[in-house]
Amino acid sequence: MSLRDKFHNAMLDIYKTARKERIHDAKLFAQMLSTDHGVNVAKKLISSDKPSTGFTALWEKGRLDLTVEALVIRDEFRELFTDEEREKARNRLIDYRYSFPETSTQSEDDNDVNKHSWTRKSDHVIVKTLDKSAFIHGMTGIPVDIRDFFGATNMQKGEKREVILVHNGTEYSARIEMGIQDSPRTRLSWKTDFSELIRETFPNFNELVQDNIESSSEAPRIELARISYDRYAVSLLGTVKEPVNITEVLIVGKEYRRRDLHDMFGGQRYGGISTPSQYPFIMIFTGDRGEEYGYKDGWTEDGLFLYTGEGQEGDMQFIKGNKAILEHEKDGKDIHLFEYVRTGYVKYVGQMLCVGYRLRDKDNKGQDRKVIVFELMPIEAVMNGGQASATVSSDLTLEELRKKALSGSNNRPGMTTKERVVLYRERSQAVKLYALKRANGICEACGNEAPFKTSKGEPFLEVHHLRRLSDGGPDHPEWVAAICPNCHRRAHFSDDSAEYNTMIIKKISEIEIVRNSKSVS
Repeated sequence: MSLRDKFHNAMLDIYKTARKERIHDAKLFAQMLSTDHGVNVAKKLISSDKPSTGFTALWEKGRLDLTVEALVIRDEFRELFTDEEREKARNRLIDYRYSFPETSTQSEDDNDVNKHSWTRKSDHVIVKTLDKSAFIHGMTGIPVDIRDFFGATNMQKGEKREVILVHNGTEYSARIEMGIQDSPRTRLSWKTDFSELIRETFPNFNELVQDNIESSSEAPRIELARISYDRYAVSLLGTVKEPVNITEVLIVGKEYRRRDLHDMFGGQRYGGISTPSQYPFIMIFTGDRGEEYGYKDGWTEDGLFLYTGEGQEGDMQFIKGNKAILEHEKDGKDIHLFEYVRTGYVKYVGQMLCVGYRLRDKDNKGQDRKVIVFELMPIEAVMNGGQASATVSSDLTLEELRKKALSGSNNRPGMTTKERVVLYRERSQAVKLYALKRANGICEACGNEAPFKTSKGEPFLEVHHLRRLSDGGPDHPEWVAAICPNCHRRAHFSDDSAEYNTMIIKKISEIEIVRNSKSVS
């Protein structure tokens, strides 16, 4: 029997088991298997952004082991599916808190403290050396002698407790759960977003978890500091990913394998909008596949690129990737556009700015639903084009400049592309003038006076963008600083540029928090 046919029979078996045990009678699933091969059916179900009704029904019954996703990730069927399909199936199971069966990579015995992978630094701090289970399944076993750290000593069989992992100010949902076996095992598991953070921090995890470096200082580790009963501060230790300068990698018109982009920068590997957690930019992908879901991207005659937001079913909302694009300027993030040229490969189109959006009541298939279409423009066209200049008076007060920098919706009815560009330029100019006036002649990094005055008698300071990799393009008051030339070079080129830039960010953040509170009051 071929491997494909073996998988098809396994698909029939999970249907029969669910029906026999009266867990779920998936008639539609059976009908699909009667007209198509099980491998094809599995690929269709996995590719959907939403779990099937059968998956949801089995989850409600606590039998995710009978799902298609659980079959797809089994090692014996590995060659039938792509890495992307297997990862998508695995992530869906993680999101629904599937208790993965024990494997060789998950064989921590709770009666063995496993001292080589757990280290107590104090009563409130513990370090775990990460293994493949942590990277692949989003969980790690908790030995008996470590349970007290997590307040799990008296947990009962099957008991679960929600906890929060905090990393660099971002909260991630996690769970401590006790198994249901005769000698139950305790696990700490987390959701996909934290798994993505780990993978982005340790992109070469397959090499890092080998036995020869498992106990070395290079091994990936997670340090947990107990804040309270259900909150833990997290630090990721070991050989971490060195930052990559995207401006040195991307060349307009050059082709890249999408997987390589994510290996370098992280971010979601599927869908059209990818938001790397370790880098201040958004990668968006366009191609002909969008037509399958009722939308089509492309250029307009006046130089706009219309990019449809994410959401294949129902009304699109300004959440997740759509929210990231809409607020990219406020968040200090660049947008980089890629176009598919063939399966798995994309061409770099260039850096874009979101200058507005449109709302449609129907998609291109004629279905009634709200569709968000972003209006993007190449940054060069906005900042260096010759359509019209923008003039903002330096005589405006600090508060007037701040309002100018933050005002001006790009979605006023009837606005032309030219008007949108002018508005963007005005806001960019206002941001720079605001930063200079806020500094009042004092470098916002080192605190010293400007080194000299210009021919107009004004203190000479330079406007530095705190999150962008270059100092071009519109920005936001919270992400710019007026600093002296020496500090500006240090923030870009010194061996401690990252730390120095972080220090400036903290200073500006504190200034803007005070100014925001005054504006509100």
